[in-house]
Amino acid sequence: MKKFWPLIFFIILGILILPLKTSKVEPIDETYESNEANTGIGLLEFRGVDFYSSPNSYDTKFAFEALENLLKIPEFNYIQIRFFLIQDSLKSSEVKPYGNQDHILSFLIQRIHQSGKKVSLMPQLLVTDKEYEANLKPQNKALWFASYSEALLYFAQLAETNKVELFSIGNEFTSMFLDGANDTEWNKMIDSVKEIYHGRVTVKLNCWYKQTQFDNLLKLSWFQKLDYLGVAAYFDLTDKMDPTEEDLKKAWFNSRQGINFVKELATLFESYQKPIIFSEIGYRNVDGCNIEPWNADSKVPRFPSGLGTGKKDDAESVLCAKVLFETFKTQNWWQGIFWFCWPTGILSENDTGYGIRDKPILKEILKNYSTERN
Repeated sequence: MKKFWPLIFFIILGILILPLKTSKVEPIDETYESNEANTGIGLLEFRGVDFYSSPNSYDTKFAFEALENLLKIPEFNYIQIRFFLIQDSLKSSEVKPYGNQDHILSFLIQRIHQSGKKVSLMPQLLVTDKEYEANLKPQNKALWFASYSEALLYFAQLAETNKVELFSIGNEFTSMFLDGANDTEWNKMIDSVKEIYHGRVTVKLNCWYKQTQFDNLLKLSWFQKLDYLGVAAYFDLTDKMDPTEEDLKKAWFNSRQGINFVKELATLFESYQKPIIFSEIGYRNVDGCNIEPWNADSKVPRFPSGLGTGKKDDAESVLCAKVLFETFKTQNWWQGIFWFCWPTGILSENDTGYGIRDKPILKEILKNYSTERN
C-alpha cells in the first residue's frame, strides 16, 4: 500500500540538502546500563515513539532541541531512530548506506540511553526515483540481498556496540518479504545479524487490506527466528468522515474492506508464537484520517475521491488513538507501539501531519502509556 509520498520526497530532499555533518558531533563517553525503573507492572512493554528526521536532519541543532524535549517525557520508554539506506530504483540490485551516519547515530543512541530510555534502530530505504520500497523488484535478487545484507550487518554492529535494545532487519519490503523464494536469504540474514548483534530482533511489515496479502504472511519460515513481529498498523477503518467511537471500535473487527484485523493479528501471533508490536502507527489530525491512516495527501481519503475536506480535525485523531488502545490493551499477544512521529522541529499551529508534538493526540497517548493494560 502506497503511503507518505509527499513526506518521503521531502525527507529525501532534506537529506540531500542537509548532508550529515558528523564531524561536529562528539559522542558521549559514558557506560550505559539498562534502566528498568520506568517499567511498571501491567504497562505496555513498548511505550515508544518514532523520532523521525523530518523536517530537519538528525545532526542539526533543531533535532537536538527536539530530542531533549522528547526525553523529558517520562511516559515514553523507547525511542525509535532510523538509519538510512539508498538505491537508485525499484529495479536496482545495489543498496548502499546513505553517507556516514555512524557518529550521529551513536550520539543519539548514547544520549537516549543516558536519559534512561531504550532504543529501537530501524532501516529506512530511500529509492531515489521516489518509488515505494514495498514494491522492490531488483533485476538481480542475489546481488540485492548481498548488498542489503552487507549494509544491514554494518548497522547491526553499530547497534551491538551501542547496546541498542531492539533492531529491525527490514522496513516494509513487502515484495521481498512475501516472496517465498526469498525465505532462504532472509533466514541467512537473520542468522548473520544474530552472530553480531545480541539484542532483540524484529521486522516491520506493511499493513494489508486483502485476504491474500494476509494469507501470505502465514507462509514465511524466517518469522520463527525473530523475537517480535512488527506491523505498520495503518489499517483502513471506517468509510465515514466523522465516525463515532462505536464505529471505530467495530471497524477493528469489521473494517471498510470487511476485514477483522484483531482476529488476523491474533492468528499471526498464534502461527509463529511471536508477540506483535505496532512498529509504526499514526493518525493525522485531519478530517477523515481513520479512513486511510496511511494517506499523507492534503485531503483524505484518496478512495473514494471527493470526500476529503483537508480540514484540521484533532478530535478524530484523538478518538482513533483512544479506540486503538482500548482494542489492543486486552490482547496479551500485543506488546505496544512506536507512535509516528516526534518530528525534528517545532510544528506550525495549522499542521495536519503525523507529528504528535504539542497536539491533543499526545495527551491521549501518554495517558495510555502511563496506565496499566486491562
